[in-house]
Amino acid sequence: MPKKRPKLQRSQPANQPRKSPSGQPEWEKMGENGRESEKNNAISHNREPDSTSQSPGNANPATLAGRLTFRQQSALPAIAAAPTIAQAIRDSGVAESTLYRWLDDQNFRDELTRIRNENAAQARQGLQTLMLRSVAVLAQAMEEPDATIRLRAARYTLSFAVQVAEAEKLKEEIQTLQEAQQHLTQAQNP
Repeated sequence: MPKKRPKLQRSQPANQPRKSPSGQPEWEKMGENGRESEKNNAISHNREPDSTSQSPGNANPATLAGRLTFRQQSALPAIAAAPTIAQAIRDSGVAESTLYRWLDDQNFRDELTRIRNENAAQARQGLQTLMLRSVAVLAQAMEEPDATIRLRAARYTLSFAVQVAEAEKLKEEIQTLQEAQQHLTQAQNP
């Protein structure tokens, strides 16, 4: 005669909050924004909590990507390229609540920042290449027989030259301020 399996019972009613081992409801032990702390989140996902927080620039991309789910890794390029949250949701096919939950995850944010920085660096390289071509086109336009075309080319050239000079001046001022701040910090913390 086959043995009867014991009937599985729910540990608590569906309308009651889950209780932690200490007996307090789960929502009471959650941190800011209704999310569990990194330690609790790590424990519930059977991984070690991240004790050393790395900045996105110093983080190893392979390590960060290894901490993300396949779905997160797949959606990251679309999310990184989107200018708004709404566009990121449309482009990635991820639900809004899911995206906000992912954005609460430090590993996800670090990887998103790393990808955005990579995209920005590639865009800057492309612009530098186009700038050289643009200068050549302006130089060509300045040799045109039509005086109005030469005049426009000269205006554009002067306008860009002034903008570049202002940007260089701002860069130098920022560098001077950063050096002064560093000296002040060193003087305060001998």
